[in-house]
Amino acid sequence: MAIRSETIANTISSYLDVHPDDRDSLAFVLELLQNGVDLISGSDERALVTVGAILVDSFGRVLHVADEGQWVLPAGPIEEDDVKLSHVALRVLTALPGVDSDGLCPIAVHPTHIHVHQTPECAKEGNQRRRVEIRYFYRASNGLLQRIIEAEGSNQLRMIWEDKTTLVVCRDPTGEGFPRSQHK
Repeated sequence: MAIRSETIANTISSYLDVHPDDRDSLAFVLELLQNGVDLISGSDERALVTVGAILVDSFGRVLHVADEGQWVLPAGPIEEDDVKLSHVALRVLTALPGVDSDGLCPIAVHPTHIHVHQTPECAKEGNQRRRVEIRYFYRASNGLLQRIIEAEGSNQLRMIWEDKTTLVVCRDPTGEGFPRSQHK
């Protein structure tokens, strides 16, 4: 069964049970969903729900990709044949050169973070549409890092690994903290 607005509303509500401090930033999204607004197809001018992934390596660095001249976390739209939000995050990651599911370890079954922001393209156009990005957390195996480095060399996609401190809003769902890199 395809992902519906009800799934999005339930996911956000469950997330807010764990992260009540985010209630104010997500209240407008829940209100739109409760009023039957479709935030998945892209037809609404106020908000669009997408799914992203936070991919961290063994040194605690977070993968970013180049998009519209900015470094962002990998994210993508919900498609008609998607059945779970976590599967969308996995699809987004495995679409990147050098990334396959064998090198990914999901850390939590629930979203780690829900980030609301205005996209650069909307800002340029003066559009007030906000993106609601539901993010899932993954760890990368060392073998995956090597494949990403090899794919990066092919210039198919520019990727950088930034120290975890550059992603202030990232939460570690394990509560163990991120391991610190001794080098970059």
